[in-house]
Amino acid sequence: MVDPSQVLVNQATVLVADPVVTPFEKLRQKDEEVSRILEEKQRLISEILHINDGDFDTIADVAANATYNKDARDILLAALSQAKSLTSFVNSNLKITEEDLVARSSPVKEIHSAARSVL
Repeated sequence: MVDPSQVLVNQATVLVADPVVTPFEKLRQKDEEVSRILEEKQRLISEILHINDGDFDTIADVAANATYNKDARDILLAALSQAKSLTSFVNSNLKITEEDLVARSSPVKEIHSAARSVL
């Protein structure tokens, strides 16, 4: 039999690897983060200005298109509306895919580009 004082207990070392995230995934995550932050900002502004969530876009559009002297509230609403529109536009129209990058780095495309520059 083994005396309990002779028993050594080794603690296992647990290693944790960092996740590997492609640049495309990082970009997608940042797009989601920006959208989430803008939504949160809209909720806060709605709360501060006592605007119903459903009415926010309509009121922001009116404020953005107003021709009278705008006060701080109108400018804030218009700025947030423009930021959301710009973010939505960028996210929906300027997506870069891996296929786009492969096509851009294709030797065939480089040959065509070189031929055009010569002509």
